[in-house]
Amino acid sequence: MSSRATLDERSRCTLLVNFHGSGFIFPRHGADDEFCRKMSQETGRTVLDVQYRLAPEHPFPAALNDAEDAVRWVLNQPHKFDQRISISGFSAGGNFALALTNLFPAETFHSLIAIYPVVDIHTAPELKVAPEPGKAIPLFMSRFFDACYVPTGYDKRDPRISPFYASTDRFPKRVMIVSASRDSLAVEAETLARKIAKEPGIDREVVQARMQGCEHGFDKRAIPGTIQWDAREKTYAMAAAMLLR
Repeated sequence: MSSRATLDERSRCTLLVNFHGSGFIFPRHGADDEFCRKMSQETGRTVLDVQYRLAPEHPFPAALNDAEDAVRWVLNQPHKFDQRISISGFSAGGNFALALTNLFPAETFHSLIAIYPVVDIHTAPELKVAPEPGKAIPLFMSRFFDACYVPTGYDKRDPRISPFYASTDRFPKRVMIVSASRDSLAVEAETLARKIAKEPGIDREVVQARMQGCEHGFDKRAIPGTIQWDAREKTYAMAAAMLLR
């Protein structure tokens, strides 16, 4: 028997694989450093923060393929990493985290954390209204992001593109979805969370929270003492608690 197969399980890393936001086009790798650091400090997990290819030079499915490759790289090294893998993502990265559930068995992931994720690219941006007035993503930018990411000829209801249309039995047993009240992406994310929670016959924990008074990307611009800062601290604490379940 290989000596690697007999390693004490305590010597293997428990991983959180994270995917940053980007609008599918912006090089924002490293933007989640504070989140990744806090998750590592609070939960003892090693955090793999994944950089992926960007549109329009690399449209769908390039970035999702990179996300899938990162997870398979972990799964193919059981001597280094235990198999209680969790995944997280912000904005476009949340889209990838949710979409990965269509590429792996549901039991692959210990938990899934999606923070203000892009969930439904099929529905036109002009039909999406934030629950609360505020500084939402400009309409022209939403259209541009979607056009860059999804080439002509793809069905935008493909659950790898729009996880909103995925079969809810594909999601892991622990799911956390956080939305922002002044974000036009909030309603679709919240609706998906409710759909997952209602899946019959599955013992699943779904945590869904809307951060009031907050815009898309609220945690990245948060200043201590503000509503956004409090929402950031609450969101990160909820994520750590989910990972420790």
